[in-house]
Amino acid sequence: YLGMLVWPMTAFGWVINIIQRGRASYRRLMEVLEEENNITTNDPVEVGSFEGHVVMKNLTFTYPTGSRPALENIDFEVKPGSKIAIVGTTGSGKSTMAKLIARLYPVEEGMLFIDGVDINNLRPEAIRDNVAYVPQETFLFSETVGNNIRFGNMEISDEEVERYAKVASIHEDIEGFSKGYKTIVGERGVTLSGGQKQRISIARALIKEAPLVILDDCLSAVDTETEAEILKSLKESEINRSIIVISHRLKAVVDSDEIYVLHDGRIVEKGAHADLVEAGGLYQRMYERQMLEEKLEEE
Repeated sequence: YLGMLVWPMTAFGWVINIIQRGRASYRRLMEVLEEENNITTNDPVEVGSFEGHVVMKNLTFTYPTGSRPALENIDFEVKPGSKIAIVGTTGSGKSTMAKLIARLYPVEEGMLFIDGVDINNLRPEAIRDNVAYVPQETFLFSETVGNNIRFGNMEISDEEVERYAKVASIHEDIEGFSKGYKTIVGERGVTLSGGQKQRISIARALIKEAPLVILDDCLSAVDTETEAEILKSLKESEINRSIIVISHRLKAVVDSDEIYVLHDGRIVEKGAHADLVEAGGLYQRMYERQMLEEKLEEE
């Protein structure tokens, strides 16, 4: 009888262990599922088609867990079809500006407008459809390269996928893979280099053909020449889109229509590249230091 009871008692303990683990996991999942969205739209305004006109008026923003403002008194404008660069020191608030435009955090009324409409009156879905945002941290699914690029619209043809892969300067790399666009990249793109993951993420964002593109230092893992080539392809494409480039490499943004320089959450300089260099401020010091570092690396 003892021998007959061994397995049932062992199985009983095993089942109790699984139930306890399941309860703990369930509680953790419910914390996420029951979290309320702090992005609300009280009086939504329907906008037919976006033009990519972004305006910040005296914007000040503090993170929910922060003790001091991440951005202070920001006046910023992106005109339709223009290329705007945001540069500055580490932790100056560059990425915060991008996240606010993509409406990842709530903003007070009267501070941020897209196409003349307060962002608080725009549905988050409308912003997601019309803004292509590529963050610093890329995320790829354990799928084929082609499906990762067409993630936003699985009906896109192979020809369109290849076209945007060429714009993102990743087409030749993909052609060199064992199965081309049908190559499985692994969880989070484990089989790819950092630069390849970034460029695939850019192609995935561009395939939306959104009127506003935000590149948040998402080309840090590629060389300067490739970065400049990608940005040039974006600006010269047939689609009239507004482009916001956040980059720590100033050489890639010298052709921007206007450059905003941030320091400690404030805009300390703005203007074209030549004017900023001539002004002899923070931008000029950053640019000269980078040019010197590049020259020393070549030697």
